[in-house]
Amino acid sequence: MDSQYKYPEELYEEVIRLREQAISEGKGWSDIYDRFPDIPKSTLKDIFYRWRDRIQPPVPQVKSALSEGDIVNEEEVWRLALQKSKKRREIEESKNGQEIIFEHGPVCLVWLADLHLGDTGVDYDRLDQDLDLILDTPGMYACLVGDITNNFIVGRLKDLRLGAEFSISEEWVLAKRVLKKIAPRLLLSVAGNHDLWTYALTSVDYLAEIHDRINPDVLYSKYDAGVKIVVGQAKYMARVRHTWRGYSQYNPTHGIEWAAKFDQARPFDIGIAAHTHASGLYRQFNNGGKTGHALLCGSYKVYDDYAEKMAYPRANDSAAVALMFYGDTISGTNNIRAAATFMETAYS
Repeated sequence: MDSQYKYPEELYEEVIRLREQAISEGKGWSDIYDRFPDIPKSTLKDIFYRWRDRIQPPVPQVKSALSEGDIVNEEEVWRLALQKSKKRREIEESKNGQEIIFEHGPVCLVWLADLHLGDTGVDYDRLDQDLDLILDTPGMYACLVGDITNNFIVGRLKDLRLGAEFSISEEWVLAKRVLKKIAPRLLLSVAGNHDLWTYALTSVDYLAEIHDRINPDVLYSKYDAGVKIVVGQAKYMARVRHTWRGYSQYNPTHGIEWAAKFDQARPFDIGIAAHTHASGLYRQFNNGGKTGHALLCGSYKVYDDYAEKMAYPRANDSAAVALMFYGDTISGTNNIRAAATFMETAYS
């Protein structure tokens, strides 16, 4: 060994070995001093600290935290994935079996959407009157098509809350009030984009929770509800969404008619839409050789600063829209008072 000390290499190795052993046992230098009485103590320490690395490179000892693989068993995760996949498949398949059954007609389903509760531009008087009309008319029932509240809690919409006259909590109080009132006649509900902003931020579908508390028998969907409406022997497939794909400035129900033609995996006789605030209307269309029925809900938000800012055309004066089922015939109207008169006559 190239060293300034004139000791055999074996002595260096022995000193280093003994000192490392002493360290592992929690001992000091005294035993080593006794073992080599003829070598100065400072030299022994120098041998250990200066020459240890030259004789043998250090071997690192790594103590790590438990890895994810040590904590999570991949087979358990796989079994959980299979269970959740099966459950999701069962839920999706069960949607094909949703039905609203009436032993006979006539019956009338009133579709309401875009209430935007909490906005001062909402016609609350009209909404209250429409709810009373539904509750007081024999054979008339309600279905909701989303945007129950304003719920401005995301993006630039949060800035609009600076001048809001109702808090988010008060908006949901208004929603609960409306849902409690209409609960005896409410059959179906689909969320709108405003309702689902809470879900987007928190993964909590608050509208679904309110339905569960007030009327758990309501058919509810976040996005898309397919339901078979059975009236006596007549059966109709309805598809209900707050928003549909596609838009035409010349045809307000373009999204419904596009889906009827091109989305063959989910055929329907009746398509229900909302969201646009453009108008409340009912129209028939050619649905692959059959008569299709397209219904667009109007909005109870009659004064809309955003619509005025963007120069959107003013909507017609219809909000809720009615569908009447009698025998094997469907008719619709955006005048729910006329529909109520028909129903009262039928059951008088």
